[in-house]
Amino acid sequence: MTCEKLKKLIPDYLMGSLEPETVKQFEEHVFRCSGCGQELEQLRSVWEKLGELPQEEPEPSIRSRFYAMLEQAKTGTKAKKKVPLTERLEPWVMSWWPHRPVIQVGFAVVALIFGLLIGTRIQSGIIRNGEMAMLRQEIRGMRQMVSMSLLKETSSSERIRGVGFSTRVDQPSEPLLTALLNTLNSDPNVNVRLAAVDALIVFSNRPGVRDELIRSLSRQTSPLVQISLIDLLVQIQEKKSLDALKNLIQDQKINPVVKQRAEKGIEELI
Repeated sequence: MTCEKLKKLIPDYLMGSLEPETVKQFEEHVFRCSGCGQELEQLRSVWEKLGELPQEEPEPSIRSRFYAMLEQAKTGTKAKKKVPLTERLEPWVMSWWPHRPVIQVGFAVVALIFGLLIGTRIQSGIIRNGEMAMLRQEIRGMRQMVSMSLLKETSSSERIRGVGFSTRVDQPSEPLLTALLNTLNSDPNVNVRLAAVDALIVFSNRPGVRDELIRSLSRQTSPLVQISLIDLLVQIQEKKSLDALKNLIQDQKINPVVKQRAEKGIEELI
């Protein structure tokens, strides 16, 4: 089972609707893959917290309109007036949206799960290509919103979660990339900066990211982060980093282990 397939099955796994054989494959993959395991635990946490919320019933008129819309979709009946799917769902979604900011981020994640279910379960005849593209764009925007919100948290563990969540964004915006680079350069927690290094390798082909990674090397004070950055630059074979690595070696205050790793990195890049 691939990571991509597993991520699509997470909602079904949490709801207990997978076949036993699929569950076995799912759990074996999670046991071997720490990244998928981390994402599963993050979504499981949100799922469990939402289960503790008091149930709210939408107004009868909204419920009836919603089920009428579903019935129309199943029978293939065309409405007299074509209304985008997002506008048809908006009243129902807003009736469920919590008025407490504490749990709004959790509902954003659930919205992502809902979007994934739509993308994998609904037949192409129900949702037109344009509407599906709009849904994908909205999902991408919500992922970025959740990631950037977590990066602003005071808790270092929440910021690490934000960094990890950013890697789920297939087309990150400039503000999100800037937030990740700022996290790498200025976050007070070493573990958060290390997580940022791991996340930025996913976006290393984005314009300007590699140059920022090279500049970041001279700004770091933690040997662990310096070594992690060196490993990243070697892994992506960034030859423009050679000068920065040479400058690092010449620094009299540099940690001996970092110096040794920089020397080895130069050998691997030449």
